[in-house]
Amino acid sequence: MRNTWRRLASAEVPHAEVEVRFRRSAKEVVADDEGHFRTFLSVHDPAPQDQLWQSAELTLRYPSAATPVVEQTLVMVPKTHADFGIISDIDDTIVRSDVARTALTVGRVLFGNAHTRLPFPGVAPFFRALQRGVTGDALRPVFYVSSSPWNLYDVLLHFLELREIPIGPLELRDWGSLRQELRRDRHRKHKLQAIRRIFQMFPSMPFILIGDSGQQDPETYRDLIHEFPDRVLSVYIRNLKRDPLRAVAIRELADQVESAGSSLVLADDTLAAARHAVGNGWIVAGTLEEIAGDSEVDRWRTGAHRRERTAVVDDHA
Repeated sequence: MRNTWRRLASAEVPHAEVEVRFRRSAKEVVADDEGHFRTFLSVHDPAPQDQLWQSAELTLRYPSAATPVVEQTLVMVPKTHADFGIISDIDDTIVRSDVARTALTVGRVLFGNAHTRLPFPGVAPFFRALQRGVTGDALRPVFYVSSSPWNLYDVLLHFLELREIPIGPLELRDWGSLRQELRRDRHRKHKLQAIRRIFQMFPSMPFILIGDSGQQDPETYRDLIHEFPDRVLSVYIRNLKRDPLRAVAIRELADQVESAGSSLVLADDTLAAARHAVGNGWIVAGTLEEIAGDSEVDRWRTGAHRRERTAVVDDHA
């Protein structure tokens, strides 16, 4: 809890001046009121295509410090011949968060860390398969768009590394007041803006979008499909709510998505989405066995097998 408070109470450096240097190109940028900055560089020295990640250097120019502040960061440079990219939500899509249940979410954030947070069964091998492709060396870019605050960046990145889920740029959000955060449209607006930026940055690349049914991912992705025709190969939605009305609403969205030339799969588990990906030739069929095996391991690790056994006994009673 102490570590979480330190993250949430971080001291911003407003209007800091930072020099960004990448492959012999450099640019100075000024941070906003919260200490965040975003910039684009014109790189004249092309990055090599045999590796997905490159190194960049950040140097703090203002405010000045007694000891120079220089940090290394990673920049993802997708292959020019990558056939598609993957954009995924995080909470309740790859990691169990229970966003719809506020008390559980707050408890997991306050008292959890990268080691205690659990992925959904089969997520790690499925995402690795999507990145590798059928040839094993596709190196498709993976992006993560979440409404989690930037303060949890290190926790989420460490979680991906621990669970061997492909690393990708994280588009998180600067949280406002509690009253502002209770507005659902803030989450939807953030995701739309973040994914639009990715689409515009790679104008010729199609994408697979992955989310969950707990919030508004299906509606958000439907709108993006209409806004960017022929750019979305498929949408995978993890079915969290067993509410029949929600399922009917998503199936209606699926019809709209199909009429726009794409597909929406409402999947109860990772294996269902993986079977669809195999059917479309995006991942190899042999991956299904690994995903099923990983799911079984996760069931025992999380105690799901005991809950299922209890449910059977209760139903019999």
